[in-house]
Amino acid sequence: MRVPAGKFRMGSKDDNPKAESQEKPQHTIHLSEFWIGRFPVTNNQFATFIQSSKYSTTAEEQDSGYAFDGNRWQDTKGASWLHPRGPESNLEDKEDHPVLQVSWLDALAYCYWLNQAYTDELPVGCKFRLPSEAEWEKAARGEYGNEWPWGDQEPDQARCNFSMNIKDTTSVGLYSPQGDSPYGCVDMAGSVWEWTSSRQRAIRTKAAMAAR
Repeated sequence: MRVPAGKFRMGSKDDNPKAESQEKPQHTIHLSEFWIGRFPVTNNQFATFIQSSKYSTTAEEQDSGYAFDGNRWQDTKGASWLHPRGPESNLEDKEDHPVLQVSWLDALAYCYWLNQAYTDELPVGCKFRLPSEAEWEKAARGEYGNEWPWGDQEPDQARCNFSMNIKDTTSVGLYSPQGDSPYGCVDMAGSVWEWTSSRQRAIRTKAAMAAR
């Protein structure tokens, strides 16, 4: 999805009780034009990468990953992108769900592979990479600093998978178009956490799908 160049309001308002201190104050910055993936990276897309590159993820190498068991988050032996909740879990009927158990290094490796696999299809001067925190936030909220992708109305079950209301991932696009951002980006609130290129920030992004 194209996000045009221009200014936008980044961060949270001072009176926002949900915001963390490092997210304040709200301020205006300018970004160049960029493009960002409409959907989160799916299990099917990530599987294509793994099969093509023979890459081994961080969780696979260390034989564990941070997983939610339905009640709490904990380091889980045997968790990986193929077994996101632990060795007893699998990806059956979840080909179009967002991939889990992907480290920052895994996300960078995915970007590298995309650039190799699709080099002849990319416009001149463009490449796949992780978006910055600022780019993700503009793509998610628009230029006016809305609280949510759809505006300031509080989330509900018709707009996103949030607050453990489902306790699992959902198919990408399930909440479209009612949950879409101003630029048509899908699932920018709820479901999963993803990576950006910004240092020390793990926020929701369209991991590895921003091109410039």
